[in-house]
Amino acid sequence: MTDEKTSDFSGPKTADRAGLTPPVTVEFAPDRPMDLNQIADRTRGALRHDPATRSRKLVRLLDTPDQRLDRAGLRLEVKSPLNGARSKTGALHLELRDRSGQDRASLDLPAKAPLPRFADDLPDGPLLELLHPIVEMRALLIWATLHLEEARTALRDRDGKIRVRLYQVSGETEINGVRSPIPVRIRVEPLKGYATNAGAVAERIAREFGWVVCHEDLMVGLRRIGMAAEAVPLIGITTKPRLASDGPLEALDTADTEPKVKSETPAGPAMRTLLGQLLETIESRRAGVIADVDSEFLHEFRVAVRRSRAAIQQLGDTLPEAALDRMREGYRWLGAATGPTRDLDVHMLALKAHSRSLSPKQASALVPLGSHLADCKTRAHKALIRDLKSERYETFISRCRTFLEAEAPGWSETEIKRRPISTVVGKRVVKIYRKTVRQGARIGPETEAEALHDLRKQLKKLRYLIEFIKNLLPKTDTRPLLQKLKMLQQVLGDVQDLEIQTEALHRFGREMAEAGKADPDTLMAIGAWAEDLDRKRAEARARFAEVFAPFAERATAQAFRATFAPKSRSHAPQDGETAG
Repeated sequence: MTDEKTSDFSGPKTADRAGLTPPVTVEFAPDRPMDLNQIADRTRGALRHDPATRSRKLVRLLDTPDQRLDRAGLRLEVKSPLNGARSKTGALHLELRDRSGQDRASLDLPAKAPLPRFADDLPDGPLLELLHPIVEMRALLIWATLHLEEARTALRDRDGKIRVRLYQVSGETEINGVRSPIPVRIRVEPLKGYATNAGAVAERIAREFGWVVCHEDLMVGLRRIGMAAEAVPLIGITTKPRLASDGPLEALDTADTEPKVKSETPAGPAMRTLLGQLLETIESRRAGVIADVDSEFLHEFRVAVRRSRAAIQQLGDTLPEAALDRMREGYRWLGAATGPTRDLDVHMLALKAHSRSLSPKQASALVPLGSHLADCKTRAHKALIRDLKSERYETFISRCRTFLEAEAPGWSETEIKRRPISTVVGKRVVKIYRKTVRQGARIGPETEAEALHDLRKQLKKLRYLIEFIKNLLPKTDTRPLLQKLKMLQQVLGDVQDLEIQTEALHRFGREMAEAGKADPDTLMAIGAWAEDLDRKRAEARARFAEVFAPFAERATAQAFRATFAPKSRSHAPQDGETAG
């Protein structure tokens, strides 16, 4: 065993050359597969090796549509044996790994368990604890399937103890139905306490075969290569989406929600670009909304619709008059058509979150409510699918596209359409800000809820206008103003949403009781939850004055004027310019 003890591959100098620090696993990239027995025979030194065994595996790589795991430097692998082979631990083995390939958490699922669609589908444990804060409500979708062939052997000392494991991995990757060969990898895996042995074997492999050490984990490399080739299905929905249990889903690109205009771009052409981007967002989310794999597709669809409506309403004088009425009516229709399904999505997400805070017995009492919500959602979603597949929808989208693609002089025919977009939008921001301050100042402890709702709608318009141009302005100026605005929106949103949810719970309880779908325990659990929501609504209502004060103070008003309508950009109102 002298050979292992004197080798310096695992020592500092050689480790630096290889980019390794034992006992990290070492991977090599040969140009073709080889007999693992031959590799082990030529590199085992004083150790002996077991006969190599072979197995086939199916590995599905999961992520959310907006790539939350990838952005967090993680990947979720679901492994299952092929050809009737049985896993030692179960039919499905889930592993959460970081970019270095190190296992962060794992879980074995029983033989007939479906793939998890959401993090909430996992049992309590380390994997759920790591996944849930990152994934939240997003669905877990397959972005690639790997068909792997793995050969393995163990290198043992004279006492029969395993000191090093050798693996050879090859196969194919399947992305969007297209299969491509996977680069062959030879992996040297040290057992705890035997890094020196692994280093010696790795050194002999490098010397005997001339293979280079891989500095990039195989899965990371596959993702990089796939994205460079625009093959990874997390870029934009163009094909039929599928659940994690069914296959790959092409997903969204979050970058398409940021307006791509410059500060000095004339308002008319800038609005044409902005509305075009929002239309692309609507079209790209449509397939995900229809497939109903992830509630955020519908949420983002609706946000794009609301932003389009806000742009037309607040900045209509920067647009050609042709087709404006049709666009207003069309976006109003889309907002109404998507509302019921989105409301039920919100109720179902709230039920999930509430159930996690309850004991198992208390949560079980609300199971019938979940079934009722699911039935209501199914009916609402079917109606939404009919709308999104209707001739009315296709005609509306086609007309919008034609209107926005036309090289018409109407995009710059008036003076206001030729002004810089930052100037036009900035002045509207200040005007709406002043209006919201006047509205909020009239709200007291006894003010009707409708007044708070009206203020919330104005704040949404203000938020959308700021987001149209926030990337054109210094973040140091816009960030503190947006923070105050978001805090006020959060409180007003809580007041209204909790009131709506409380009323909805009472309605659901009545519907279930009339249909004989709820026993007394369920009705009591619904009533208790409604009481809790009403208490939280009252608490949120009491916070209004506290969060409104910093939003309305003189320093904030001055900051809004200085940021969005500085004197250097101000001008007297022209004919046709309105506050929206």
